[in-house]
Amino acid sequence: MAKKIIFTLLCIAILTNFCLSQSSRWRLLLPVPTFDVAVNPHNINTIFVGGEGNVVYRSYDAGRTWDTLVIFARLYASRLNNVLILPNDTNVLLVGGLNFGNIVRSTDQGKTWSVVLAKEYAIDLNGKAMLYKPDEPNVVFAGDFKWSIIYRSTDNGRTWDSISTVPEEICSLGIREDSTNILLVGSIYGGIFVSTDTGKTWKFADYLRKPDSLQRDVEITRIEFSQRDPRVGYAVVTYLFSANKNNGGLHKTTDGGYNWDLLAFPDTSIWALAVKSRGSVDEIFIGGYTEDFWNLDTNLVPGVGIVRISTDGGLTWLNFDDKVDWVIHSIRGNSDFYTIQCINYDTIYAFGDNGVFKLSYNRGRFFSINNLDEWVNIRGSYFHNSKVGFVCGYNGALLKTTNGGFSWRKIDLKTNSNLYGIVFLNSDVGLVVGDKSSIYKTINGGETWVPISLETLIDIKGIKRVNDSLIVWGSKGEVLLSKDMGASWLKVATLSNEEIKGIERLPSGKFIVITNSGKIFSTYDFISFRKLYEDNTFNPTSVAFYNDFVGFVSGKQPYFLQTTDGGESWKKQRLVSNRIMNAMVFSGDSLFLAGQYATLLLAADLGNFWAPLAGGSGPRANMWRAYYYENQGREMLFMATEAGLFVLDYPLTASEIHGNSESLLKAFVLPGNNSLFLDYKSPKNNYDKIVLRLFNILGQLEFETELPLFNSKFQDFVIFPFRLTSGLYLIQVTEGQSLVTKKILVD
Repeated sequence: MAKKIIFTLLCIAILTNFCLSQSSRWRLLLPVPTFDVAVNPHNINTIFVGGEGNVVYRSYDAGRTWDTLVIFARLYASRLNNVLILPNDTNVLLVGGLNFGNIVRSTDQGKTWSVVLAKEYAIDLNGKAMLYKPDEPNVVFAGDFKWSIIYRSTDNGRTWDSISTVPEEICSLGIREDSTNILLVGSIYGGIFVSTDTGKTWKFADYLRKPDSLQRDVEITRIEFSQRDPRVGYAVVTYLFSANKNNGGLHKTTDGGYNWDLLAFPDTSIWALAVKSRGSVDEIFIGGYTEDFWNLDTNLVPGVGIVRISTDGGLTWLNFDDKVDWVIHSIRGNSDFYTIQCINYDTIYAFGDNGVFKLSYNRGRFFSINNLDEWVNIRGSYFHNSKVGFVCGYNGALLKTTNGGFSWRKIDLKTNSNLYGIVFLNSDVGLVVGDKSSIYKTINGGETWVPISLETLIDIKGIKRVNDSLIVWGSKGEVLLSKDMGASWLKVATLSNEEIKGIERLPSGKFIVITNSGKIFSTYDFISFRKLYEDNTFNPTSVAFYNDFVGFVSGKQPYFLQTTDGGESWKKQRLVSNRIMNAMVFSGDSLFLAGQYATLLLAADLGNFWAPLAGGSGPRANMWRAYYYENQGREMLFMATEAGLFVLDYPLTASEIHGNSESLLKAFVLPGNNSLFLDYKSPKNNYDKIVLRLFNILGQLEFETELPLFNSKFQDFVIFPFRLTSGLYLIQVTEGQSLVTKKILVD
């Protein structure tokens, strides 16, 4: 008998732990960047997902396997963030998005496509800006972002007409189900506009936290109305620049959309919003968004990685930020850049880890995303012009392109040394340098290379051409000079065995030298050095000067050093990003920076104002879309993010008897009545576990388990090995000698 009891308890423990591991986090269905999700309203197995690069993903088995559907051709700039399945004909699929340029239609579930809305200008949909009328799903509306035009189709998206223009650029559309003649528009200026005649005419209603500066930075990306009370609606605001606080947040209307108030998350940039009515309250999902160049740890514009759910209409919130296993699928998309070069006024190349590089032909306004065939970590680059160039990197990697990077030819140097720099004196003579005193020279434009021997052993970290001379530098603080095109080298300096990170020559002939210990020196002859600056916490990475006076030094901190007097004094200036910047270069008076997570920044006015050009999402991801689905006895919450498509199988309910939002213990019963979400905050802070007990109304113990505390909190799912019947229960949490109880009502 005792053995049977022990075996039963063991089975319960194993089942509980298994269920916890399976359901306590969002399940990843599709590990690629996703921007919208649509599920067949009559068949939960059929899912369509908008991706990047003109790609739509399709599943017929609830996300277990996926088909990749390319719309015409891959164009890597596009983000398909508006995917629509029409409920009256689920074979029809409508797709639009950012940098996509038109709206396309498929009548065979994505097998073939046709353009149904195109103009001489590009049609872009910013937030959720395409929807159908609930009572007439053959009627579809779309709001063009840049040109502020409302388009309407009355034949399932086959043909379209422009019916009106909104005074401000359109970010999103909303519709009230109580009166489907009422449409709403959210603008890029934070404006809400209302139409009472199905989009023919528009009236301004309210502004959501319009900032004093940078007016085009209050993007209302989603508007949703409650199913239980159509006068109640919600809207979210995305913003990009910290100068625009107060901004962002979740907003609410109780009069059908004419007046709005901030409900939650002030100063938080939010893109995704979903609303599900449960009884007398609304369950609300919000997903954060911070523009790609921000770092995970920044507090400037919070948003990236924020996933919250409220089961009581926004009064209290459950934090899922750490319950999502972010798996950034695009390793290359988040690779660090280490070298950047401006070929001419317009053409810019940046290269980094895993063979990733970005190319712009329009001075950084748009960067294409490219990859070498080789997964090499690139550290140096040199281009003769916009077509012919070289890159070098780890393990002796050296590659050449003659067509602007569309294809590359690998050159075998017979070395596994890491290579850090490459330079050419003319179209024929060039050198590449790296660890273990590696120097290789070509005299035929890179076709063949020969090694050059040095008398000293150093790891060479860089090379620079100065008139007809060459300078290399690296470990042990050594600087070597060649005046004969690299045939022979003379050691001209040693800086106390410090590693030199960069050398810059000013027009006056003065050299600025930076070292890994945070020192900045000046010299004219590499014989005598003068120390200009020292900060051993800075860790410099790159140096660039505009003229004899204005210069910059980047480092492994969220700021850079700036001088306006030739390096005699330096000031710390904060970057717009907390990401590490590894390389910088001037092109005219514009300064370009390249760094962590494929980040590219531009300062067009000598560092006073910085603009982001590109960047990966980093270790956490932005949310683009959330979607509640309920059919065939199942309920699911889908979340489309830049890290992939996730699903939560147990959306939360408001079946708890809500207490004080500041209480130590909150519990939320989940659909199915066999699990709950437990939120417990420790008042003791000196224990690493708690004991959870569940009692029925008669005071009988029905369940008991130990749960771990992390950072003095437990916020996770608890699975019961049985289904709770309807009635009142008592939850008890014991931590040491402390006891907290709470009542829950199960429907």
